[in-house]
Amino acid sequence: MRYLIALALLTTTFASSFGQSPCQTIIGITGGINPTTEHYQNLEVERAATGPGTHFGVLLAQRLSPHLTLGMEPTFMRRQLRYDPHFETTASLRLTTFRFPVLVELRPTPSALPFYAALQLGGAAGLGLRLERLEDGTYTSVPTPSREAPESYNLLDVGLQYGLKVGYGTGDVEVFARALRYDGFVDIARGIRSRTSGLQLSMGVAYRYARRR
Repeated sequence: MRYLIALALLTTTFASSFGQSPCQTIIGITGGINPTTEHYQNLEVERAATGPGTHFGVLLAQRLSPHLTLGMEPTFMRRQLRYDPHFETTASLRLTTFRFPVLVELRPTPSALPFYAALQLGGAAGLGLRLERLEDGTYTSVPTPSREAPESYNLLDVGLQYGLKVGYGTGDVEVFARALRYDGFVDIARGIRSRTSGLQLSMGVAYRYARRR
């Protein structure tokens, strides 16, 4: 709830700046790593020993004012999980996910400067495309259980995403780096508290197309 209140206050603060500059369409690409932490009831299991997962996405955004941007970022992501909650083993799992975040970006820095810092906050929905388990040094596909099976997994996920972004823009091009945190609301394993959180560390490049209203 506190995140929603903060978002509402910040959005109201910057909404008054609408119409003060050209409306910009932003298209770009992002990529990076995403170390994950798993939470199982009162037990916290760190990310898989095989290393953090990776992600690659496309950025589509609309700058509504010098300080406010609304964007979406369809992203393919591989998440490394160290613990199988149904079988209570430390066999590594790898989940390939398509995640669709929608983010509000707030820039308190002056728009005339080429460097900028920004806050990003929003929600994300994910769909698991492939679940694999590490066996004898090789990842093998895990059949998707039926909804009635006791060892079933949720391939849908919904969560909150927020963090910091810094960048540099010159002309129509900008490059940026950011650190976003993701807190999932859905249990990975049905019937067991098994949620994930983690960082999404990425870099990207974007093209800005300005048009007058």
